[in-house]
Amino acid sequence: MYTRIESAKNEHIKNIKKLYLKKYRDEQGLYIAEGKKLFLEAVASGAHIETVVISELLFDAEANILLKDNGAKAYIVPKAVFDSLCELNSPEGILAVLRKPQIQIDMAVKDTKIALLLDEIKDPGNLGTILRSADAFGAEAVIISKNCVDVWSPKVIRASMGSCFHVRIAMSENIIEDIGIIKSFGFTLIAGDLKGQPNVGELKKALIAVGSESHGISAEVLKEADVLYRIPMRGSAESLNASVAASIMLYDICNKVLPCIDQRI
Repeated sequence: MYTRIESAKNEHIKNIKKLYLKKYRDEQGLYIAEGKKLFLEAVASGAHIETVVISELLFDAEANILLKDNGAKAYIVPKAVFDSLCELNSPEGILAVLRKPQIQIDMAVKDTKIALLLDEIKDPGNLGTILRSADAFGAEAVIISKNCVDVWSPKVIRASMGSCFHVRIAMSENIIEDIGIIKSFGFTLIAGDLKGQPNVGELKKALIAVGSESHGISAEVLKEADVLYRIPMRGSAESLNASVAASIMLYDICNKVLPCIDQRI
């Protein structure tokens, strides 16, 4: 079943629009995913969808299929109302409001061999791309430091292209304490650093730390590192974009720790 809403001044629509601000995402424990791909990925992954808003244009074409067995509250709105609700220049006609998952650090890492630790990543596009790389290369858990950009911002969710639903995302309030918890599960902390070595050797479990775009990994996290890892570079560039560096590290280290994973061509 669905409810038709005709005005952008409707309280339900106004409350959803507030979720573009971190303050309200934090208060309500909700976040937004725009577009058909993200909606379908959320459904397929079993994410907790609270509300779906659909443009009447899309509703006429296929909304009954999209909403089948979903169980979320559904609002059908005129195109103008839907467009006013979205950040995208060309909205796809469907937007989902989801409940943030609440995953403890120990539960995030206990059943995986690769985890990713993000330390003060500030760019939403970088963070979303890193989630995609983690998903692609086998890092099932992603630990987010409290000084990172909000992982639940619409820009991060869009940049993740659905990978935010495929990895376990856990928020860290005390990064040093949480590193200790993760190491107790047998993880080796590998920190990207220009002073490191280009080879990590043999590992059973890896916690890969990636730092901010401008300053790299914080000094407190570097002190906890078991291995400093440097990406071999032949050219003259001094450094790499954070998401590029994370992707290369994930590819290299995941292939060492998970040598028997299936590879899709």
